[in-house]
Order: sequence, then C-alpha cells, then structure tokens
Amino acid sequence: MEEVATEVRLLRGPDVIHGRFRAWEPQPDDYQVEVVFEGRRIGGSGEDYFEALLVARRNLESEGLLICLAGAQRDVWPSPMARSMGPALNAYRMTLGQQARTEDLVYIFAESETPASVREQEGYRDAWFESLGSSGPSGAAI
Repeated sequence: MEEVATEVRLLRGPDVIHGRFRAWEPQPDDYQVEVVFEGRRIGGSGEDYFEALLVARRNLESEGLLICLAGAQRDVWPSPMARSMGPALNAYRMTLGQQARTEDLVYIFAESETPASVREQEGYRDAWFESLGSSGPSGAAI
C-alpha cells in the first residue's frame, strides 16, 4: 500500500481538533501511523495497520482525545484472518447476534462521526463474540 495522508478530526469532549493523519509501511511488516495536531506528533506501530492504530489511539486517549476514523468505531474490528494474512486495512462492522458479512467491511482509515475508546471497542468486540456463542477472537471466525 502507498502511504496514506489525510486530514483527520480529533475529539476532546465537545471540542473538535483538526490534524493530519498518516499511515505507512517503512519496512515489511512494520506498520506505522501518526497524527499531527497543534504542533504535536502522536503515533503508533504494529504488526498490521489496525494494531498500529490501536497503539496510536491509546496514546491519544491518554490525553483525552478520540480519533474520528472507522477503525476507531465501537462496532468495528478486523477478522483474525485479515490480521494474519495482510495489513488489516479493512475491518467488519459488527452487529450483536449476527455473523459478519462481506458487505459489513469498512476501510479503517475512512472518516467516522462516532469514535469510541479502545476499551469500549474491545468490550463491544467481546460482547459480539459472546452473542454468537463464542468465547473470543480465537474461538470464532468473523
């Protein structure tokens, strides 16, 4: 994938902060993301883009910020296969009690109006797996 660079909105409570978002792979299997805002640079790295986004989001959340990207929505999580076989640029929008379908895929760097904390997102993921009768990500296929 070529480098992604786009404008991004961050939320700090009711306040909107505008910044720049960037994602790139400087070396194979070394995925990086960063957000530049108010003269600051906060980033993350991981074995796929979703993991790098999670790391960056945790860093942002420590300062009370949420990022307005689809990969930061409460009901979005990539499948184990997407994470093991590629950069995890797409993830499923999950509905409790329903198996994810191809039409539920979203691009994790797309703009979103409804960001959530990593903790809220992980809680929804776990509730989704439970709603399908599974104990977690390794116990069921999305």
